[in-house]
Amino acid sequence: MRKKITILIILIVALIIATIPMLVASDRVSEGGNYIIGDEFFINQDSALVLNQELLDSFSRTRTGDILYPDDYAGSFIDAEGHLNINLVESDSRELSDIINSMISNSVRINTHIVQHSYNDMHDLIRLFHEYWVNNPYCYVRNNMVHQYIDVFSNRVVVGLYEYNDESVAAFARLVVDSPIIVFEEALPFVHRRLILCETNTHVEDSNHSSVVPMSMGISPGQRVYDNWGGLSAGYGVRRGNLLGFVTTPHGAPLAGTELRFPQFGSVIGHYASPIVFSGMVDAGMVVQHNSFFVNMVEGRVIQRTPATPVAGLRVHAISTPMGIQRDILITSITVNAIGLSGLVGTTGRAFDGDSGGLVYVAVGSGSTANAIGLIVASDGQFNNMVFSRADAINSVLNVVID
Repeated sequence: MRKKITILIILIVALIIATIPMLVASDRVSEGGNYIIGDEFFINQDSALVLNQELLDSFSRTRTGDILYPDDYAGSFIDAEGHLNINLVESDSRELSDIINSMISNSVRINTHIVQHSYNDMHDLIRLFHEYWVNNPYCYVRNNMVHQYIDVFSNRVVVGLYEYNDESVAAFARLVVDSPIIVFEEALPFVHRRLILCETNTHVEDSNHSSVVPMSMGISPGQRVYDNWGGLSAGYGVRRGNLLGFVTTPHGAPLAGTELRFPQFGSVIGHYASPIVFSGMVDAGMVVQHNSFFVNMVEGRVIQRTPATPVAGLRVHAISTPMGIQRDILITSITVNAIGLSGLVGTTGRAFDGDSGGLVYVAVGSGSTANAIGLIVASDGQFNNMVFSRADAINSVLNVVID
């Protein structure tokens, strides 16, 4: 009897040991270690990303390409299981409901929720805030505004104030707008590597560059490079006509034609092309490479030509220097106003001095590809709540394609 019990115990232990690798293989732990994300989530997320793009493509657009959101649309997000969720408001319009019904009929899972405020109403407030910020440079209320964004999870517009008290909230309501859609929160100012922000510059670059690299050098996403303002990170490889290079976020400071080096006092790897943009949704510039080339891969994954479209709840990765690789960062909003820009994407990621320009990307399935989704711009004063500029907007404004 004792021998049988011993054999049974050995078999149970062996079974447990054999199960551990399967558990490790099927679940992935976040960097913070506070949650476990299974493979099923990422399978669902891949499908949700495609469905959300299909949804956005079904909406009408203006001549300039801006989306005309249906009156009954109130935003979309990916939930904790990786499924697409769409918020709707009660409306006489059936446009969105008809679109969703046609998608559901194709045997896909979409969760819908009835909420109070439409996306158009919330987006109108975001535009109003940005206009106020631009037109009132010396006003206390303007300078006390750290960020504003649409929170599709709570169906509210969030305004972050540096000095958050009854008086500052009352001043905001009196001078900007008083709306039941708005909720306020205390916020730390966003910071980035530039001490001074210059105007977007249209200087045409000089094609003669005397410094040369003694041998061809490979640059890859997240790698630290240097201009005359200091260090920043490389983003993703692009092409403009016959020009090859990569994009990064110089924050509008250097002149077009300024050379970049690697390492800091080493060889010249390229120069900024015109324009260098710091306005609207975009903080970016193209680096035209000479005597160097760009390796458009991250962690063995080839970066695809089509950038991904951000959606709240999406889990993305980022690579930059000094932060390195950050996995499973949560996108919290796709409509953040901060540091004079609008339409930035908010995340739970972190960014330090030199991380600006680093690549934010989506790993597609378990295969060998990834999609760029943006470039790191800034974080708050505690290096949290990282924001990035969208890759689709960057490519459009700079007239580049991923290559």
